[in-house]
Amino acid sequence: MKKENNPKEQTTVRLTVRIPDELEKQVRDEAERRGLSINQMMIQMVTRYLKDHQD
Repeated sequence: MKKENNPKEQTTVRLTVRIPDELEKQVRDEAERRGLSINQMMIQMVTRYLKDHQD
C-alpha cells in the first residue's frame, strides 16, 4: 500500500483490490449513474457498509 499526502485532504492509502469483472462493471455503472468516480463510489460503499455493520 502506498500512502499519498495531499495538503487539502486527509492522508490516503492506495489499495489494490481484485474483484470479479461483473462486480467491477456494476460498480462502474453505479458510479457513472451517480456522477461519481469509481474511487468516490468505493469510498461511499465501504463507509456505508462499515457504518451499517458496527457492533
